[in-house]
Amino acid sequence: MKLFSSNIINLLIEKGLPFVVYSLPDTKTSILLVQKSAKLHCTDYDKIEVLKGFIIAEFQSAKTNEIKFINPDFIFNSEDDLSELNQYLTSVSKIEKQTEVLNES
Repeated sequence: MKLFSSNIINLLIEKGLPFVVYSLPDTKTSILLVQKSAKLHCTDYDKIEVLKGFIIAEFQSAKTNEIKFINPDFIFNSEDDLSELNQYLTSVSKIEKQTEVLNES
């Protein structure tokens, strides 16, 4: 399985951008989703069918019905050229971490 460079991952962490890397079972590639905004999006669980992105749900979400998700500005698989992402990451300063979430309800 081809993976993403640790340089890219470290740069995403350094810049404070929400991202996720995952691979599906029985596949040979991994997927990288990156959001330009540091704010996570928030919605109710029953509205996830119309969302695009990656859900981040805590176990307490079952009680609160609230989920957070990354709405990606960049989507890459491990075979893609990451020059566009590299260019963006080197052009932006560190994104200040924000506790506020964007409510999509």
